[in-house]
Amino acid sequence: MQACYARQSIDKKDSISIETQIELAKKECIPEEDIEEYRDKGYSGKNTKRPEWQRMMRDVQEGKISRIIVYRIDRFSRSLLDFSNAWEIMKDHNVDFISVNEKFDTSTPIGKAMLFILMVFAQLERETIAERVADNYYARTKLGNWPGGPAPYGFHNGRIEIAGKKCPTLIENDLMEHVHTIFELYATGNYSLGSLAKYLDDNGISGIQRSNWCNVSLARLMKNPAYVKADADVYAYYKAMGVNVTNPLEDFDGEHGGMLIGKRERGTVRIKPKEETVFNLGNWEGVISSELWLACQKKLAKNKQIKTSGIGKKTWLSGMLKCASCGRSVRVLVNSSVKSKIKYLNCTGHVERCCDMLFTIRGNEVEEIVAEELKRILQQCVDEPLPAEKKGLSAREKIELQEIEEKIQNLINGIAGGNAAAVTMKYINAEIARMEERRSVLAEAALEAAASVTKPVVCDHVEFDQLDLEEKKMVARAYIDHIKVGQNQVEIIWKV
Repeated sequence: MQACYARQSIDKKDSISIETQIELAKKECIPEEDIEEYRDKGYSGKNTKRPEWQRMMRDVQEGKISRIIVYRIDRFSRSLLDFSNAWEIMKDHNVDFISVNEKFDTSTPIGKAMLFILMVFAQLERETIAERVADNYYARTKLGNWPGGPAPYGFHNGRIEIAGKKCPTLIENDLMEHVHTIFELYATGNYSLGSLAKYLDDNGISGIQRSNWCNVSLARLMKNPAYVKADADVYAYYKAMGVNVTNPLEDFDGEHGGMLIGKRERGTVRIKPKEETVFNLGNWEGVISSELWLACQKKLAKNKQIKTSGIGKKTWLSGMLKCASCGRSVRVLVNSSVKSKIKYLNCTGHVERCCDMLFTIRGNEVEEIVAEELKRILQQCVDEPLPAEKKGLSAREKIELQEIEEKIQNLINGIAGGNAAAVTMKYINAEIARMEERRSVLAEAALEAAASVTKPVVCDHVEFDQLDLEEKKMVARAYIDHIKVGQNQVEIIWKV
């Protein structure tokens, strides 16, 4: 069977429709053989997450297809890696690949060589387009224009005329009164995020996309600088956090809102460091005073995320498993429908699409390996306490403490010498306060470390197999720092 594949991401006047692609591909088909059509409309060629493409590749693996015909090679894939993987599958199943526009097929050596050369340029084109889109995005925001996408709660997308040009902006809508309520109740009322979410739901105030409120949606709303009337205090707040503020201080007039750009890495949910984030003033007016907005930021900063690492009930190794490839945590999943209760491992980096680790080893096997090593250690234990050992600050922390001392002194000298403008005093004071706080933390840690010793470890001949889950956790954490898990390997990093 011959496969005619066509893909079109969006409809454009100058783009070739799927129907036309199929018709052109059919002209290269052998008349005596059957033809199957595969059409992906509305899908990009940057990856293989396309239903018809995946159906076609399944048919290849099942031996149903002898030839794949496309109008152009970039209709099949724009990623060299994805195409290389697909090509390996096609080679294993003796499937030829033909491109109508480029006039080659892989049944000849020159066709194979031309194929990979064209794929390099196809990927280069995709990456160039992505870079151009990103540059355009940052250029628009630097001018104060809303970059696009869904408007924050209480706003809708609109246009404003600036210097004779229509520029994208944010315009208030009827939901903005709820935004005022949220900020005022959280900053001045006796509400936590959870109780505030309940209050809003109980009073029929619908959340984003008409859903119920939760801690996360409320925190994200109040952290959004689109609402604040950005003034010098907001400037000082972001500068103290290490954010790159593109506008000069004099532009912070206490009237316009702002936007944080580049908070997350492209294609992932991972949050970037603050120094890689950019703040730009917007071309719309803010709605929340800086005093109220900053009061909410201060209260939000006090919220501590409850540490859930190590409290899992599926394994006594909870919180200690780390991916050997990316270093992120490894979760344990149990298929309750299986009587044997197989424990599967899943790298959190794989979920975020930044790690390609797929474990063939099961959690049950890791438990057995670690348990055997713990039993061996416990058998070698003695009843006497281990010698105490003093610890101090690390070399990196000592250097950081010295750098903080020098920075504080430089700022103080600048003030004393009259080199600081009055308008920047708030920022300088905020910087000094932030560094003083960090210096206090390091100094206190140094004092505690100098006066303390490690706790003696006493072993009372523990029978590990007879312990329950929580007891096994306690023993494991007493001796193990963490466990690196590879595809089919385990490495224990001991504390002792």
